[in-house]
Amino acid sequence: MPSTGGLDRRTLLAGLGAVTGAAATAGALGAAAAACAAPPAAAAGPLGRVDPGPRVVDPVTGAVDWAAVRAQFRLKPDKVHFSLFLLSSNPKPIRDQIAKVAEQFDADPMLAYEGDNNAASVVARYLGASGGETALCWNTTTGHGLVWGSLKIKADQEILLTDYDHFVAHGSVDLCVRRAGARKRQISLFADPGRATADEITGKLKAAITPKTRAVGTTWGMSSCGVRMPLKAMAAVVAEANKGRAPADRCLLIVDGVHALGAVDDTPAASGVDVFIAGLHKWLFGPRGTGVVWYKGDAVSQFHAQHHSYGGGSLNPGGFHDFEARWSIPATIAWHDNIGRKNIADRITELSSRLKDGLGGIRGMRLKTPTDPAMSAGITCFQIDGVSDSTIVNGLKQRNLLASHATYQVPYARIGTACINTPEEVDRAIAAVRQIAGG
Repeated sequence: MPSTGGLDRRTLLAGLGAVTGAAATAGALGAAAAACAAPPAAAAGPLGRVDPGPRVVDPVTGAVDWAAVRAQFRLKPDKVHFSLFLLSSNPKPIRDQIAKVAEQFDADPMLAYEGDNNAASVVARYLGASGGETALCWNTTTGHGLVWGSLKIKADQEILLTDYDHFVAHGSVDLCVRRAGARKRQISLFADPGRATADEITGKLKAAITPKTRAVGTTWGMSSCGVRMPLKAMAAVVAEANKGRAPADRCLLIVDGVHALGAVDDTPAASGVDVFIAGLHKWLFGPRGTGVVWYKGDAVSQFHAQHHSYGGGSLNPGGFHDFEARWSIPATIAWHDNIGRKNIADRITELSSRLKDGLGGIRGMRLKTPTDPAMSAGITCFQIDGVSDSTIVNGLKQRNLLASHATYQVPYARIGTACINTPEEVDRAIAAVRQIAGG
């Protein structure tokens, strides 16, 4: 159920304390309270009015009250949360919507069931999708299973993946090619992730595609190294390779976008990709257990339906699901719209750039994420000569700074700077890493 007024006040104070790193000042509390007192107009939806949260953007200056944004979360204020990209906390408007949907289902399940099925269209709009098919699922992993498990592929064709793509993508592709008797070919699109450029990536992709390449799998924001892949440029390379090909021989660009969606100011479905897969419970701060797969219109016919679906297109899993989570997706998008996609992306860029600049001056530091904001998002991966990633992550944890490991071929330490982090928290992390590195 929604929080009581007393809990809201405690949450507000705790959130402001986390932002400043000390007790909330009267001025900061007043600013957050004033923002909360003047919410924008709520959007109407079949399940009632969707509350996007209090007004946090100054209508005159356009400045965002990030303290008021942070105050909507119930995160522990004695810790600095740099791993929300793994599994996010939900802000109050989304928590309240989840509770509201649950209450409606408990009171009248049939009426509630008939009342809302617009989450897919709301997500499609956020993705910048025009046409095609939008299928809701549970997470990025099941999205990969849906896509690669249904791809129409012949025994003499191949799928290209890179050495930095997630192991879930590799596992799903392995199952796909095993069933079809086709093959997976692993390629490298950059020599050093920390120095990756769009020209290097597109040049190597163009050289790797052959007439037998049925699909290229890529990751928009790589959790393995922090590289943000240039989707539009890659889509242009694939489009050029497809000239003169029959539909069954066409090369498809299939994108895992979970670690850039909600972190960058872009609409991935408008970039020219054929399929886009993402969970919504990471950078978007959406309900846990929600995800999406979007298929471009002329790509839909290149996939087999795996389910007898109703309430959606032929590629939608359909059936009953966690309505509390899925039907709270519109509240998630409304919350982001209330702050502004560009404002969120700019804040993440500001924090991640500050982090990379600070880490770059540490002895033995090797950044594995590009410093160019166009080639990165909110995840910064790094190594320190002579210091293991476990030592770095554990050392940060001992200082109440919650970072994580990139558990791939090379286990980098990584820090994710979400929009609700602060410059002061980033500076704390830089100082702590410097200590761990030996001064």
